[in-house]
Amino acid sequence: MPLFRSDFIFTGDLDVSLGNNKTFGRYSNGEKIPASGKTLPEIFQLSLVEPINPTVSLNSSSVIGFNQTSINNTLSASNIINSLNSSVQTGYIEFRRGGGSWTNLTGNQSSSINYSHSLTDTNFNTSPFNYRYVVTDTMGGTNTATLTINPVAYVPPTITNISIGADADLGNISTTLAGTINKNSANVDLSSYQLQYHTGDNNWTNIGVSTSISNLNFSVSHNNINLVNATTISYRIQIVDQYQITNLNLGTRSFFYRNYLGYSSNTVLTLTQVQNLASSILSNSKSRTISSVSAGAANYTYYCYQASQGDLSSIIQDSAFQVLGSFIKLTDVVGVNNYGANVTYRVYRSNSTDAFTNASLVFN
Repeated sequence: MPLFRSDFIFTGDLDVSLGNNKTFGRYSNGEKIPASGKTLPEIFQLSLVEPINPTVSLNSSSVIGFNQTSINNTLSASNIINSLNSSVQTGYIEFRRGGGSWTNLTGNQSSSINYSHSLTDTNFNTSPFNYRYVVTDTMGGTNTATLTINPVAYVPPTITNISIGADADLGNISTTLAGTINKNSANVDLSSYQLQYHTGDNNWTNIGVSTSISNLNFSVSHNNINLVNATTISYRIQIVDQYQITNLNLGTRSFFYRNYLGYSSNTVLTLTQVQNLASSILSNSKSRTISSVSAGAANYTYYCYQASQGDLSSIIQDSAFQVLGSFIKLTDVVGVNNYGANVTYRVYRSNSTDAFTNASLVFN
């Protein structure tokens, strides 16, 4: 007679009580075997074969652009069942966004899943798309693969091919501002741009009026006669698109006095005559090294610079001789230069004509 009838059914669960680290199959001391309602062969199967969690994966090659509203995320889910003699009991892809509860997208699927998740999104929604693939086998093994698709971040417009004009004489402010606007977020339309300037106080002033962007290249003239005495003018462009306003610096122009050296038979010079001296550089400094100084017959040598730099302290000839005493400081020349700016020049004149022949002079 068999020890147990094949139709014997356990009426309750079994407590495991084993010493010396012994086990009964996969159950150890203190655990409970869920035997209720099972036959003895089922108990042996339960004890000797445990569920092994399936291997699952969830992938997508989809890329979501910033402000992309037509969404079509392609999802690929696969599984490998690792429990002995088991198969998929439940398998489904779920979705949520911004927290909250999960929504089942696919219903129960017994095999791998390829799914296209389509929806119409709201403008400028940057919340990530959260997906998970949950698989449970017939032995009770379960596993979850997760996937997050983040919309691409907003990239503001940029400016290339910038041209604002070079540094120039004080008052020579006329220039053309030019450049190319680059749209860097494909789904964000550009609206308009406004050019602006300031003269060192960071208080931006509009140049003309706002311009609708129909051409990404811009070219705008700027010649505000009220700025002729500015020593710097900084420029920027303010670009308005669907999402935000972006301010981009274009650069700064600086404006300088000229430093003059030249020759004249006159004992004093007017501003026009100062500006006509032969050798000049764009510089506010009183310091300069000049070679090949030759006054010529009956001509004085003149040296003129921005008066606010103060008096000369030294004039060295040919790297050897102090010749400051060979010059006299004349009365400052004040007036309006060729570009309409107010200027004051400090003027030095040699004491005598024909003072220098092919000399090198260092002014400080």
